[in-house]
Amino acid sequence: MTVQRLDASRFGFDSRCFVCDDSNPRGLQVPFFEDTDAGLVFADFELAAEFSGAPTLVHGGVTLALIDEAMSWATIALASTFAYTGETTTRFEWPVRVGRPYRVEARVVDRGERRITTEAAVLDAKQRACVRATAAMVVLDPEQGAQAIGQPVTGEDASYPAGAAPAGLTGPAGAARFRNSADPPKTPVAMEQFAETLAAAQIGAEWAVADLWTELHPPLLRFLRGLHPGFAEDVESETWIRIAGGLRRFEGTEADFRAWAFTIARNRLIDWCRRDRRQASTPVEDDELAALPGSDDPAAAAAEALGLEASLALIRTLPPDQAEVILLRVLGGLDVTRVAGIVGKRPGTVRVLQHRGLRRLAAEVGAPAELASEPVAS
Repeated sequence: MTVQRLDASRFGFDSRCFVCDDSNPRGLQVPFFEDTDAGLVFADFELAAEFSGAPTLVHGGVTLALIDEAMSWATIALASTFAYTGETTTRFEWPVRVGRPYRVEARVVDRGERRITTEAAVLDAKQRACVRATAAMVVLDPEQGAQAIGQPVTGEDASYPAGAAPAGLTGPAGAARFRNSADPPKTPVAMEQFAETLAAAQIGAEWAVADLWTELHPPLLRFLRGLHPGFAEDVESETWIRIAGGLRRFEGTEADFRAWAFTIARNRLIDWCRRDRRQASTPVEDDELAALPGSDDPAAAAAEALGLEASLALIRTLPPDQAEVILLRVLGGLDVTRVAGIVGKRPGTVRVLQHRGLRRLAAEVGAPAELASEPVAS
């Protein structure tokens, strides 16, 4: 068995870790080791009464800190990657008592581009698993790792492959945490840091889901209003339900995500139109509409709405295929190839439809002839 102690300096950074660093007088000072033959990280510990919850039991939070530390070291030592604990599940099966010897072990059980799955257990002297845990660890790229530890990543054993994940670090437990799953990113625009925002959203970080919604909600709603204003809000709600249901399985770039979202929106709209043809609509009385709350600034909101609605109304005068292409290209920000995939047409046909639609719109608003006939970029 080849065993070596895990020390932060070996991986290029200094630490005052509450769990493992022996220079922290207020910490647990539990040393961790790597068993390279067994492919696991472990630590032996026996805690005194000052770390108790109930008088004879180790505090559950302290036990969780040891488990998190073990799984964090597993990502560093076994997967050569800095990561933060995105989601963890723990089951307490037997009490962990003060003044008794235990061992915590952790290993990597699965690895993807952005996430690493780890398992850990606290074993008693009889090798009985008192506590079991699994965690989804979100990978940091070298720049994010450097931010987390407060210095460039160096050291002969430092090997941190480029990943894409939210910038934050919970492990090694006690290392500088500059963001966790509850905190918003420093850069508010989701699509500027799409890969990390997506990874966080896929493990349920509310700030990341909110960022994706904030970025895509306006163009999705305008696209739907441009095609069928009567259904737009309802269809968009269904669209986000479908996006939420498939988010964990999505893989791709920011452009792929946009195309996926607009494809869902278009398909939901088609379904609503089919249902509408089979059902009679119910008119809404004027007094019911008058009872709805207004905006904080009615004048500004009205001016903005008139400009937007006027533009969308003008687009709705186009043939449906031209309107759809223009909305996807202009409001959706999608390239010709992705629009072609969404509407089921060839890229050349999409370019022609957009060109014809823009010429008609230019003629309606009195744009110069040379602008109206300008070719459309791909």
